[in-house]
Amino acid sequence: MILEGVGTQLEIVEEATAIRHKISMAFERAERSATEEEARAWLTFVIVGAGATGMELGRCTRRNFQETLRHDFRRSIRPKRESF
Repeated sequence: MILEGVGTQLEIVEEATAIRHKISMAFERAERSATEEEARAWLTFVIVGAGATGMELGRCTRRNFQETLRHDFRRSIRPKRESF
């Protein structure tokens, strides 16, 4: 069961696109946050499900964070501070 307004299931490409959009928007909001606490709240993600899809989502999110997003969001992402 998906919690309405909180979670997103991942079964089809359109749902993957929606998740990617939500993650991108979270980084945008963290970049504009007034406080570090608020930014960290926007950058806290939870992946429920350790099957192949959940593991792949976590791996791709981490790689995107390490290789791409940290160059685009220099204020929000500080590699020494972040962990996966």
